[in-house]
Amino acid sequence: MMTDLLEQLKYQLAGYSPPSSLVNLPQASVLIAITKCIELPELILIQRAHHLSSHSGEVAFPGGKREPQDTNLWQTALRESHEEVCIIPESVEYLGQLRSIVSRFGISVTPFVGLIPPKTHLIPCPDELECCFRVPLAFFLKEQNLGWDRLNYGGHDFVLPSYQYQDHKIWGLTAIVLADLLNTVFEANIDLNLPHYKRFSLNH
Repeated sequence: MMTDLLEQLKYQLAGYSPPSSLVNLPQASVLIAITKCIELPELILIQRAHHLSSHSGEVAFPGGKREPQDTNLWQTALRESHEEVCIIPESVEYLGQLRSIVSRFGISVTPFVGLIPPKTHLIPCPDELECCFRVPLAFFLKEQNLGWDRLNYGGHDFVLPSYQYQDHKIWGLTAIVLADLLNTVFEANIDLNLPHYKRFSLNH
């Protein structure tokens, strides 16, 4: 199975058309960067610095808000990934786009999937990040690694997917994007329609 992961990524995303994003909202994008290594493809994640005013200490994908100079959201993801962890834009092989999800701040976040060279030297931006790290893609495909968090937000209970990898808790919007990737590409059948999920996804 391991040797087929990258081919399955390419095949499934090449034929996938996500729903249109909500263009009337502020826009952002993230890069799901996966190392182009047949034996052990790894996914790149970052941990935000604890001094930041929002999302402090949280695990996320490289990415951020669209700027006026960005010609499209793919360019936003590449620019932010270069600024945050020094991924060279020209080194990223575009594979596809997933559906957009709206954050609790009312921002439409569009995830893009791309392959990067396996020996890419990642340098986390010290002003924004505590660290960056790699997780084997196969880790997320093992059912025993999937957890669920019950959260109360605005007086409502929500059930959301989560993952614990070493000392890193992967939850919230990042875990939802991961689950959507796994469902879209690998038919993981992770239930994202648990109580209040839809409402949470529009306000998280």
